[in-house]
Amino acid sequence: MKLSKLILITSLLAVGIFIAHGCKKESYTSRDTSGLKPPPVEPPPPVDSSLVTFDAADDKAGWETVGDPVVVSAGQKEGNGYIQGSITAGNDFLQFIKTRTPALDAKLTKDNGQLMFWLNIPDVSKLKKDGQIQISSSGQPDSKRYGWPLADLIPALRNGWNQIILNFNEANEAGDGGADMSSLNYFKIFFWTTDKATANFTCGIDGIQLRKRPAGEQTGVGIDNCDDATGWETVGTPVIVTSGQKEGAGYLQGTIKSGGDFLQFIKTLPANLNTKATLLTGQLQFWFYVQDVSVLKADGQIQFSSSKDPDKNRIGWALAPIIPTLRNGWNLLKLNFADGGITGDGGPDLTAMNYFKIFFWTKDKAAADYNFGLDDIKVVLVPPPAPVVVDACDDATGWETVGTPVIVTQDQKEGAGYLQGTIKAGGDFLQFIKTLPDNIDTKVTIDNGQLQFWFYVPDPAILKLDGQIQFSSSKDPDKKRVGWPLAKVIPNLKKGWNLVSLNMWEGEQTGDGGPDLTAMNYFKIFFWPTDKPTADVNFGLDGIIVQRGR
Repeated sequence: MKLSKLILITSLLAVGIFIAHGCKKESYTSRDTSGLKPPPVEPPPPVDSSLVTFDAADDKAGWETVGDPVVVSAGQKEGNGYIQGSITAGNDFLQFIKTRTPALDAKLTKDNGQLMFWLNIPDVSKLKKDGQIQISSSGQPDSKRYGWPLADLIPALRNGWNQIILNFNEANEAGDGGADMSSLNYFKIFFWTTDKATANFTCGIDGIQLRKRPAGEQTGVGIDNCDDATGWETVGTPVIVTSGQKEGAGYLQGTIKSGGDFLQFIKTLPANLNTKATLLTGQLQFWFYVQDVSVLKADGQIQFSSSKDPDKNRIGWALAPIIPTLRNGWNLLKLNFADGGITGDGGPDLTAMNYFKIFFWTKDKAAADYNFGLDDIKVVLVPPPAPVVVDACDDATGWETVGTPVIVTQDQKEGAGYLQGTIKAGGDFLQFIKTLPDNIDTKVTIDNGQLQFWFYVPDPAILKLDGQIQFSSSKDPDKKRVGWPLAKVIPNLKKGWNLVSLNMWEGEQTGDGGPDLTAMNYFKIFFWPTDKPTADVNFGLDGIIVQRGR
């Protein structure tokens, strides 16, 4: 999560105040109050002049949920009521959508704005770590949008009301950019329960507002400020230098002595640290002082681990590609977790990090002492890499299906339309095939890539557990391909639109080495119904993209 600040307001404060007053010995004044002045009235807290309301959630006009939205006028967090929605028994999905007219000019920017609202969840343990919070200026969720994954918020939620506060500069953006902050008109939150509800699962939303982020708010999670040598290991004795630092009281210095050729900085943290980041949103930052870059060998690594061991539960970055970018003196290194390599044991537990290491060599034995330094090691949150569009499904050109592919311009999930194909009455097969006119670089690897698209299914029960989704770099479904059997996807489908997310590391590759993900050019999905339908049955595709999956 992008340094999103989640503030959970509970009744504990009120309980504490009650206890404090309950334990205090009371004193009473005389009933004769003549000549006594009333105690001074405490002034109200200053009003935040930047605070604007997107929707007070006091009226269901413009709201959409699953079933009819309900206004509840008791137990709200502000105003006259709140919007209530329910996952009814036998179901597992809920959304709250507000389309606002007129649009709101928040008078904020991405860099200084925050979105705030209240969310009521009866039992957090039942939530699936999925879903998203979205706000846009396009009147829809997939264009001109800022979004925050709920998976990052769910571990911190409590049963009952939670106040959510999210920084816009930590949000992800739609493919065509973030929302226009002067014209916000759409809010959405959607999520699932891990299992079908056995009884109504009733949730609420209240008081959607925006404000300027308070000055001085934390913008990172500190790993080590390098003001104290305690716990640091290097070659020789680590030294704290108290002049020329980049922050705080000093910086950590290590030296490759004359005749030596190796240096390392190692810190085992005294306690596990929660970075509040994911592999998609985290960035390791620190200042690195290099006296003479020209002496460095293109080798070494930066390592960040949750096992107190550099070779287990680790994410790492090779120094070889970083060294050519360095300059003599201080350098601010910004290392995206998404660009690092993780160990085969699943990589680090980013909620419990405890080990940092950087090591490197000089090309030759040093002829003189060379000093190096570290300062202000922290984790910050950054937007995840933008997805790469495979096909927007707004144009039928180049598509092959059974019969004539059709573009439908209503009820699409993104853009101007979606691609529709039909199993005709008496038919038993459908496919969607696109040979791309140009190779595309997906900017992912098999180890971190995810193919994602919207799939419209009128009724999953009619589908045979067969077929496949295929993605290739050979313009051929049986060469240079990664594929996923539909038999594993179909049981998770629902009637209507489904967002299908397929991890490439879980796909099946052809024996020729699989696809070249820098030159992809072919997409195919094919399937059969269990029986030949007696009437036409329509299916749809929309918004095929590739993105980082971890």
